[in-house]
Amino acid sequence: MGRASQVLIGSHPDEIESAYAYLEAERLRQMYGDKLFVQLDIFHRELVKQHPSRFYADDIWPEDAQLAELVTPLVVEADGTVVPLGYGFARQFALGSITETRLKDLAPQWIGSRYSDFRNLCRGVYAEACAPSELPFLNWYELVGARSADSANNVRAAGLDQLS
Repeated sequence: MGRASQVLIGSHPDEIESAYAYLEAERLRQMYGDKLFVQLDIFHRELVKQHPSRFYADDIWPEDAQLAELVTPLVVEADGTVVPLGYGFARQFALGSITETRLKDLAPQWIGSRYSDFRNLCRGVYAEACAPSELPFLNWYELVGARSADSANNVRAAGLDQLS
């Protein structure tokens, strides 16, 4: 993400490296306990399967829920754009820009107009994540971010096709 996407093009961990990273993070958690917080954005596929609501893949959410209950994390990019889950998430799913509108005002509009699209995206990625795989680990945020870009490209292509 960020500068690495330009400087280290094509250099991201594959499933085997992700598996080693997961095991190393677990080793560090056991070794240091509460003294060191270790966060790794890699999940075991069985965890994903067992908890669809944690991955925005269930069909039910409270209609009166606050933004923080519906999606986390939110990322504020350098230009003020607020996106769900990670830097570089497709603008199609952005909440808007905090340079133009306060977050508390962006939230209801996004929930009403784009949240269901975000959930549909996550349900699709969830189905992909739950499919059989040789290795049990996946980077949920990277996978959803990549599919958000694919979705945005498909929308642009459809728009270009309509103009022809």
